[in-house]
Amino acid sequence: MSYEVLSSKGKYWTCQQSAWPDYLKVATAFGWAPDGAFFKNDEVGLGDHPSGSYLGNDWQQVTDADARAFGTALNLAVATINAGSPMTDTQVTVLKAFEIDDGEPFYATFTLTEQQRAAFLKMKVEYLAEHPDEVRTIRACHGTFDVNIRGMMDLAEVAAAGGFTIA
Repeated sequence: MSYEVLSSKGKYWTCQQSAWPDYLKVATAFGWAPDGAFFKNDEVGLGDHPSGSYLGNDWQQVTDADARAFGTALNLAVATINAGSPMTDTQVTVLKAFEIDDGEPFYATFTLTEQQRAAFLKMKVEYLAEHPDEVRTIRACHGTFDVNIRGMMDLAEVAAAGGFTIA
C-alpha cells in the first residue's frame, strides 16, 4: 500500500504507507500547523472529513494555503539539514525516521553467493555516489546519523505548488 499526493497543478508524489505519517511529523516539527483535510463537496454529498485527518488516503483534500504551509515546513527541514543548523530534540527525533540503515542489508537473510553480495554492495556505493544531493549527515547532541532527504525535497515541491488530494 502507498500514499499518493495529487497536486491540483498536475504534480504527483508517492511513498510507502508507513512513511507518510513521518513526513507529516517532520513538517509539524518544522512549523506546519495543519488546518485539517476535508472532502470535496460535490453531487455525491461528501462534506468535511470527520476528523480532519491527513491519514487514511481516502481522497481527502488539502487547501492551497495548508499545502503551501506544509511545503514551506518541509523546505525549512531540508534547508536546516543542508546548513547543519541547530535543531530541537523533537526535530532530530522525527528525522531519525529517515535514517539510512547501515546495518545488515535487506538481502542478508537470503542465501547469496559472495559475488551476489558484492554486486549489491557495489550498487549501493554507486547509487550514493550518483546521488550526493540526497544523503545528509545530521549531527546532534545524542549522536550522528545519515538521512535521505530526496522524499522530503520532492514532496515539498509538490505541496508548494498548492492544494492537493491524498489518495
